[in-house]
Amino acid sequence: MWFGESEENLRKLFNKAKANVPSIIFFDELDALCPNRDKASESSEAYVGVVTELLALIDSVKRGDVLIIGATNRLDAIDVAIRRPGRFDKDLAFNLPDIPGRKKIVQIHTQKWFRDQPDSEQLETIANNTIGYSGADLQKLCTDTFIAAKDRCGRVPAAEITISSADWAKAMKEMRPSKSDVFESTLIAAKPPLPLMMPLAGNMIKEIVTSLGDILPRDNGHFPFAMTGMRSYLVREGNLDSEVFLNHVILTGVLSDPTVSNVPVYYLDLPHLAGRIDDGLTAIKAARCIIKQAENSDRPCILFVPGINWINDAIAQHTREQNDFVFFDLLRTLAGTNAILLASVIGNMKEISAEILTPFSDRNVYKVRVPEREERLAFYRQIFDDLIPTEDDEPREKRAREESRDDVDRFEKHLQTAVDLTENDPCDFLLKLYEKLRKVKIEHYVLDENQGNLRYDLDGLDRSFTEIFDLYHLNRLQE
Repeated sequence: MWFGESEENLRKLFNKAKANVPSIIFFDELDALCPNRDKASESSEAYVGVVTELLALIDSVKRGDVLIIGATNRLDAIDVAIRRPGRFDKDLAFNLPDIPGRKKIVQIHTQKWFRDQPDSEQLETIANNTIGYSGADLQKLCTDTFIAAKDRCGRVPAAEITISSADWAKAMKEMRPSKSDVFESTLIAAKPPLPLMMPLAGNMIKEIVTSLGDILPRDNGHFPFAMTGMRSYLVREGNLDSEVFLNHVILTGVLSDPTVSNVPVYYLDLPHLAGRIDDGLTAIKAARCIIKQAENSDRPCILFVPGINWINDAIAQHTREQNDFVFFDLLRTLAGTNAILLASVIGNMKEISAEILTPFSDRNVYKVRVPEREERLAFYRQIFDDLIPTEDDEPREKRAREESRDDVDRFEKHLQTAVDLTENDPCDFLLKLYEKLRKVKIEHYVLDENQGNLRYDLDGLDRSFTEIFDLYHLNRLQE
């Protein structure tokens, strides 16, 4: 294609539309036609001319005569000038389907199956396990499930093909949802924490969600009141060892809570930042690109920034600007927009600059606490649930599991030891102790040669638990 040929084709298109009013011009993949001119290193000079020509042609159209529509899945890649009033100034967002939407889509794509359409329970399971799937992803999932069932059933008529849970599981395992890694968007859909974690994290998740209520949109999808400042919320943790529990349990639990999960979430963390730097962007441009997605959102959204102090340090190291807090200058552009800044900060607060805390008011800061005794008891009871019978057990099961009162007593003492030892310990420490106890418990589940069945070696398990607790106590004393 010759230089100037694209501009000539655009002029012919607009002239034809003007000659046949009222008319519609539709541009698919608008980001390819009108890329951001700020990223000059990423696009050729030819594209700059196309963008300039397109802007002039749009301005030349009389309103009401020609309707111009564009489609893109990379809103951040479009030149900002094309979105000013009088051009593409109205946005219609097609977000990823929520749980009810995913159920309905799966129902539509399985309604013509001869048999084994998913029932309400299966639909609930599929919907909960397809967070982040688009409508096209769900269609492919249903198709792949049917193909998996056909391969399993062999050469039989379509009406005789049976679809099992294993077919759904196989198709889901092989699926690659077309989300952020495909479309280069940072939209995410958080998955709920494992049930194992809820005794420790459940109450804290509820506390954060409740205190978030003032800045979240209402059921109608709008904020309760307008703000010229920034809607922001900070969760802080002083212990560096609790980073995983804070960001990947508590905060993902917050984002997956029904009160919050209908709000689109943009994700800015160190891996996302590093990936864009590897693609040739500077650190500050990479951060700006992600923040702009939230800033330009036409509906309430969340910009989730785990470890905001670490991201600030990373950007400060990569940028040539002398301002160590240039990242926060970017965040201030969120003021008065539809974006909610949800961030976490990890480390000793005395060592963290006060500048990092300026976007957050005191009442919108939550300090992660150590789990209370009842929370630790419920957490560790999951290890001992089949070693200590409870009042809820059926009498037969209780008699079968209760070797003797002495066995029950010694494992009840181990449970109390685990609860007492971890008093005032951060959650990640509790998880490490739990994993050690779980591992030795599996190792002591052995075959009873006399009775010919599997059972716990209670004496060996008792000794191993004692050794683990002694070592844990010793390590805590040395720290």
